[in-house]
Amino acid sequence: MTTHEYDAYCDTLPDTVIIDERYHEEIPCMEQQIQDEAEMKEAYDNALKREALEELKSYLVFCGLKKQCEDELKGLKWSIDAINRRLADLTEGGAA
Repeated sequence: MTTHEYDAYCDTLPDTVIIDERYHEEIPCMEQQIQDEAEMKEAYDNALKREALEELKSYLVFCGLKKQCEDELKGLKWSIDAINRRLADLTEGGAA
């Protein structure tokens, strides 16, 4: 709720209701807290994605080194390149 919305709400109240003016002072703090929580969640989600992609990349590199996977080497290289691009996006802070 913004201060404008709060003020509009207060205008609808009867004059006998006492309005707590401290609420106006708390709004910026609450908005900052919500923003901080959203940024922390995004950073956490990106870290999980980065970890999963690194693990998958390691597995694909391992498969690429095995003799049995020589026929699929081109596909493995493409997959590893795609993962590297995605990791670069996450590192730069791009949307996941």
